Formats: sequence, structure tokens, C-alpha cells
Amino acid sequence: ESMLFHRKAFPELEEGEASKKLEFAGWFKYMKLKGEFHMNNPDMARALHKAVRENSPMSYEEYRRQIFDGRPPTAIRDLLEFASDRQPIPVA
Repeated sequence: ESMLFHRKAFPELEEGEASKKLEFAGWFKYMKLKGEFHMNNPDMARALHKAVRENSPMSYEEYRRQIFDGRPPTAIRDLLEFASDRQPIPVA
């Protein structure tokens, strides 16, 4: 069924080499050097496990750095900015 929809959407791909294989962009399997960025990648998982295991501020800082610094927008929330005139509610 999926291929039927694909053939209707892209009839030009039915001929030649393009019809044999679609380009794999890393959507279903993590690929470090090509494909799209995954927020839940092996480096991020290792950093989280290390931070939890060692319970050290430096390990957590490395995990936090991977989450916030230098990664492309991955989710809709990455494109939003929040501003509030209210005081934060204490968690403890």
C-alpha cells in the first residue's frame, strides 16, 4: 500500500536506477555521518547513563551541553521562546 502511494506521488522514479532503491536518510536507524540528526543518539545516551551512574555535576554538565548547545532544532519546542511575568512554582 505504501509503495502504491509512492508510485502515484513520484511516477518519474519508476524508470531507471531511481526505481530500484530510495535514498536512506537515517529516519529509522541512527547514522552518525549521514542522515538526519536524532536527539536520542548513542552519544546522548552514553552521556545520560554516565551522569546517572556517577552522580557528578561534571557528567551532568556534559549531558546538558549535548542537549542545549550546538544542535539543530529537532522538535517544535526548539523553535519556541517562552516569556512569563509569573514567578516559577517551587518543585520542592
